[in-house]
Amino acid sequence: PIIKRAIELGGHIKTGLELFFDPDRKPTNLDLLQETQEIAREVGRPLATHEDARRIYNIK
Repeated sequence: PIIKRAIELGGHIKTGLELFFDPDRKPTNLDLLQETQEIAREVGRPLATHEDARRIYNIK
């Protein structure tokens, strides 16, 4: 999936129902976050903390 490749290349991703479309699946936000967490673990990338995200997106 594109999410896995983005993580492998060092990119940052956003996940959630607002970005998801698959008429055959009805996941929750938690399902999508857990899937993303597993992909990050597989490729050896840590998840950002809320402090990391604020810094990355320049949120004060």
